[in-house]
Amino acid sequence: MSVVGTVQIIQFILEGVGSDNIVQQSPEKVALGIALIVVGAPLWGFHWHLINRNVTENINEQVSSIRKVFIYSVLSLSLAILASAIYEIIQTIFGYKDSAYYQIAVLIPYLGIWVFHWRINSLEGPEAYAGVLLKRIYLYSASAIGLTLMATGAGGIINALLQTSYDSVIGVPLILETNGSEWVESVKKPVSPFLTGLLVWSTHWLVLARS
Repeated sequence: MSVVGTVQIIQFILEGVGSDNIVQQSPEKVALGIALIVVGAPLWGFHWHLINRNVTENINEQVSSIRKVFIYSVLSLSLAILASAIYEIIQTIFGYKDSAYYQIAVLIPYLGIWVFHWRINSLEGPEAYAGVLLKRIYLYSASAIGLTLMATGAGGIINALLQTSYDSVIGVPLILETNGSEWVESVKKPVSPFLTGLLVWSTHWLVLARS
């Protein structure tokens, strides 16, 4: 609830900054965002305080299976949302979407959530077998998804280059369009999955999974 409310408020601010007429922006989005934060933040704070107190009093709680399932579930959900937002932001940059205010608003809180839970997990020391297994599943799954996206995008880019080269060789005037716009567009389309996959894969495989 807190994250959804935060996203609503950030989106409203971004749309106001990027819009020529801020009066057109509906205040209902801000009201909803504030309401969600006012209700959700105390709920989360109270229960998270109880959890931390239990962890302090009982060291075994740090390596409990349910705690690890919670942490890696939050990490997986946050990563999926972040990857989707990054993909659509890249599409907006290349002109396939009109705006990405919502996606940019999503990046800020969900990146904070991911970093927060990853840091908590990293500072808790040695993990039990369940925690180690969940960590491996998360890292290898994220790396595989990132690698798949990157390979798919790279295949699309190579296919566009080969198709354009073939068309130019046999005399199809595709590459002779104004400023080669058709050629540029065909190469730009698969760049979004390639860059998204590269970011996800390199972060998890080259940085987090090195140990």
